[in-house]
Amino acid sequence: MALFTLARALGRIVVANRTKLGWGSNRIVRDLKRLGVSYKYPTMLGDIRQFAGFMKYEKKTRNFPGDKLLPQGLMLDSKFKRARRYRVYGDIWIKDSLTGDIRQQTISFYDNKRRTTSDWMTLFIRQYKGNMYSPDDEIIGAEVRTVEHNRKWAY
Repeated sequence: MALFTLARALGRIVVANRTKLGWGSNRIVRDLKRLGVSYKYPTMLGDIRQFAGFMKYEKKTRNFPGDKLLPQGLMLDSKFKRARRYRVYGDIWIKDSLTGDIRQQTISFYDNKRRTTSDWMTLFIRQYKGNMYSPDDEIIGAEVRTVEHNRKWAY
């Protein structure tokens, strides 16, 4: 099981990269096999569909007004292992007060309530502040990239 998990983790890195390059699913699967990264074919296709969906909706989601509920058409339908309604992906920018360095971090979290994109980011920032890596960190911005909806649950 651990070997499958490692192969899938490596495969997801390759899939994300190749999807950004615009590669099709057959070409990505062949490239994974060429690299020696192989796991269950249906799982590979699911990962490819997921990253392709992220690419499809990301620009529209980023440009969507933060004060309105995100429409169903901009959400990627997925199956979750966890009993949750939504999984929100985004970026957060953190400034180190001592050095002035700014770093970007990709975030994701689950939620059961449909919210506006600005409400999701406010919620995440509030939760993140309690778990800051360093007291010198300051959150200077956050943005929703993509939202997945659990197709087992209603919107």
